[in-house]
Amino acid sequence: MFLLMFWAQAIGSLVVWLGVALLFRRWVEPMRAKLRAVTRPKLIILGAVAMLTGPAVLFGGLFAASSGLHPTHMEVWAWVLITALGAAFVALQGLGAAIIAQLVFGQVTDSPPSTSIIQEDS
Repeated sequence: MFLLMFWAQAIGSLVVWLGVALLFRRWVEPMRAKLRAVTRPKLIILGAVAMLTGPAVLFGGLFAASSGLHPTHMEVWAWVLITALGAAFVALQGLGAAIIAQLVFGQVTDSPPSTSIIQEDS
């Protein structure tokens, strides 16, 4: 019974994390518009902070929740904490990836397309 409870809790957390990732897809385009206004040095710092803060928060929280983890189940407070920390991790990793993509592809996608064929005006 308890082993089934552990898997049910884990699947519930996974559903929340996937939901956060799907919601994040909706936030990407408005976020890219805001990121275009930020200078490149600030983007580098923000991207690094987002990518490194996510794991720090997640592992710190897992350490804090370790007393609520048992081989067959998680206590409710630990499950809620781990689910929330996992959602924060997903959001921060998505933010960091969006910032890095803006740094790498920003100049390419923001410029108008050029043609390889020279066209003469008639």
